[in-house]
Amino acid sequence: MSNIEQHTIDKLFRDLSRVYSTSATSMFGLDSIQTAIKELVCEDSDLFREIRKLSDAVKNTQPRMFPLDNLMLILDKEIQSLSDGKQLTRESIIKILETFKIRMESDLDALVESGVVWIKDDDFIVIHSIEENIEHIIPEAKKRGINFKILVLKQDIITTGEILNIDGGKSL
Repeated sequence: MSNIEQHTIDKLFRDLSRVYSTSATSMFGLDSIQTAIKELVCEDSDLFREIRKLSDAVKNTQPRMFPLDNLMLILDKEIQSLSDGKQLTRESIIKILETFKIRMESDLDALVESGVVWIKDDDFIVIHSIEENIEHIIPEAKKRGINFKILVLKQDIITTGEILNIDGGKSL
């Protein structure tokens, strides 16, 4: 991958991480990888090499998207095993990516369940960036009727606006 291509991917990840959590950005990444695999034009014999190039590009992004990075490490092992067994196909890779998405959703659900119990009535929460606590835990605590206050530390206009609108445009 050329430097220009890597810089383009890096910018995309930076832009996404300004308004979405690493989990949400990782889910976008998995969806994009699935689309790329479906649209990839290459011989089946080159599939392993092309998927590894894609995986390496994701693992080399700055800033790092650790949920996605970790999944790419697992993908590398899975495709190596499938390749060794002569079973590597686009369909097998897409199936692996689907299991990754299910795993991420399950992990996020568990995070929300364990995190929301820490928010109590009359808590005062300070927020400075968009992460899983903003996108998922705080809106779930609000749905459950917990009364709390939030102080949003000013960021750039886009990030601050996204934080304020994280609950579908309703004030947190």
